[in-house]
Amino acid sequence: LDEVEGRNGELVRQLQEVTVSMTSQEDAQSTALQSQLAWAEEDRKKQQQRFDAAMGERESAMMQLEKGKDKLQKEVDGLKRKMEEALIREANTVTQLQGTID
Repeated sequence: LDEVEGRNGELVRQLQEVTVSMTSQEDAQSTALQSQLAWAEEDRKKQQQRFDAAMGERESAMMQLEKGKDKLQKEVDGLKRKMEEALIREANTVTQLQGTID
């Protein structure tokens, strides 16, 4: 009986050592995972900031492009109007010259 109690005591002691060792390993793994998670979250935030900045720059560029497009369209419209006026003046001149020749 003493021998069995001695073995049981030894098994209990070994079980306690294994439990403590497993707990230490779990704690170390948990700490490492928490550190990795914090790093990943920080990286995600930085990427989101870069993305937001890029989207802001894109939006600004699109607005500038739209303003430039509007300005060019106004210039084109003005040139068309001037060309039409010049063609009308030229047609009037030709008509006047034909009247003079006749």
